[in-house]
Amino acid sequence: MKKLLALAALTLFIPLFHAKAEAATMIKVSQESRAGAGDFNSNILGYIKAFSTAKTAAEYYKYSSHYYGGLSNDASPELTAKQSHLFFVDAADGLSLFTVHDKPGNVIGGAAKMRFDLLGDTASLKMVDDPGEAIASADGTVFIADHAWSPCCTDGLAIGSLDGNWEMKVQFNGWYRGLNGWKAYSSSSKSSTISLAMQNYRRVQLNVVPASIPEPSSIASIAFASFLALAVLRRQPKGIL
Repeated sequence: MKKLLALAALTLFIPLFHAKAEAATMIKVSQESRAGAGDFNSNILGYIKAFSTAKTAAEYYKYSSHYYGGLSNDASPELTAKQSHLFFVDAADGLSLFTVHDKPGNVIGGAAKMRFDLLGDTASLKMVDDPGEAIASADGTVFIADHAWSPCCTDGLAIGSLDGNWEMKVQFNGWYRGLNGWKAYSSSSKSSTISLAMQNYRRVQLNVVPASIPEPSSIASIAFASFLALAVLRRQPKGIL
């Protein structure tokens, strides 16, 4: 009987483990110490969690509408003036990388050139704000953006879908104006951001975290279940099944 109780204790926590492991996509964020250094493994900045929506990436991207600055009840990052925002969205058509520059109302507007290099997968431009301001290579691995926006508005794009064990390198590619900050946003909370060094050609590397790696809370749950099962077995008198 006590063996059955021990197995039951483990069974109760295993679904929790799977639920955590299959939750929103996690992305590792790194940035090289200087342009061209390539020392990403020594400069891991942290992890961000993708936002989630039942819409497609293009439907989720509302930033092309004048004066839209992100709404907390719409599960989208709230924009900050003179800042470039980087985040991911688990959408109906797969995982996409979003970049949105500035916030409506910046009196000088702005402009920025960026380059995105994708390894381990191919993708397409799910959304370009405005049309013609970004191009993709024929093989779907390199994306070049040349954005310019007026004081009323923002600018940006979405690249997807990102599948498998992909890696993305992102950089400002020559020049920008009207921006003085760059952050990666997580859906964990409004304050969950990672500051990125905004320097031309100094690359940020983004890697998907394998779904099989549990979050810390999952590990704690499994450890507790194992401890409980072991305690039950140790208290079992000999000869009793």
